Amino acid sequence: KLEGLATGPSTLPVRPRISWPKRVRRARLEAGREQAQVVLAWPGCAVTDPDRAALTIAEQILSGQGGRLFSSLREKSGLVYGVGAELSCGWDGGLFALSMSTEPQRVEAALSGAYAELESLAAGPDPGEIKAALQTLQASVQAHVVQMLMADHRL
Repeated sequence: KLEGLATGPSTLPVRPRISWPKRVRRARLEAGREQAQVVLAWPGCAVTDPDRAALTIAEQILSGQGGRLFSSLREKSGLVYGVGAELSCGWDGGLFALSMSTEPQRVEAALSGAYAELESLAAGPDPGEIKAALQTLQASVQAHVVQMLMADHRL
């Protein structure tokens, strides 16, 4: 119940701004495995950021088995076992990341391929890619709404 809650301006404390590294940082952790896990990450956006829609569409275009990264790095080049993009938006900011698994000796080639796909996307997505991404996102939202309604119905 919401009765008795205070009304008026928020009493949430002011949080400090996120401080991102000024330069590229690279870390390598050796685990003695046959597979390398590679993660590339950049500052993303807040949930209220006007760039959120564009980054969400970019994530969709890059991800999945039909996405640019899988098609280029897995199907065409055979450089990775798996690859994907992820956008995580928070209240104060977020993260946009690519992750891939590959053989240790193929890390540099996989990184080059990933950067090439990002540059190609930055040059401009194909209108068909945008349409397909929007259709997938719409279906995802619809499925989520149905799940919420079904969960609400069970209460």
